[in-house]
Amino acid sequence: MRKIAPIKKDTQKETALSSSEIEILKISTSSLRNKAIISFLASTCCRISEICQANINDVDFEKREVLVHGKGNKDRIVYLDDVSIYYLQEYLKSRTDNEDALFVNQKGEATRIKRNSIERMFARLGEQTNIDGVHPHRFRRTGATFALRRGMPIELVSKLLGHESIETTRIYLRKTANEQQAIVDKIVTW
Repeated sequence: MRKIAPIKKDTQKETALSSSEIEILKISTSSLRNKAIISFLASTCCRISEICQANINDVDFEKREVLVHGKGNKDRIVYLDDVSIYYLQEYLKSRTDNEDALFVNQKGEATRIKRNSIERMFARLGEQTNIDGVHPHRFRRTGATFALRRGMPIELVSKLLGHESIETTRIYLRKTANEQQAIVDKIVTW
């Protein structure tokens, strides 16, 4: 068995969602909770485990910040945009439970949302909207890609994502062929 070479898998390059795809996902759900989750993920670049662990008292609406509890029990601050603040406040106003969790399940007694509930929600939304590859981590990639495209230094993006190594963040720097061509066209003028 040691002499047999391992099977190489084709790795698919994960792409960022477009702004219009994010809007389509929000429009396609009538649930305030789901709109709040989509906006929250798009704004904060959080991991799915971080959104599941978030509590209401971790959110500071005045400062537009959320304290998230990341990998390896490391806390960090992430930031909310106007859209995520709006949907999050509307969602929290609509709740009638006393649960500390920022996001709760929608069926039965209110309990902290679980990873598989969020994954199923995105799978359904992806099928409903015909957007391929809709899953929570894709929002993380999208946020990092948008930040880098808009000129945020990679060190800050790394900190925002909660990466210990900047090399982990460099994965998000991969450009598509079209993006590379556009950059070359801007730089090279003959």
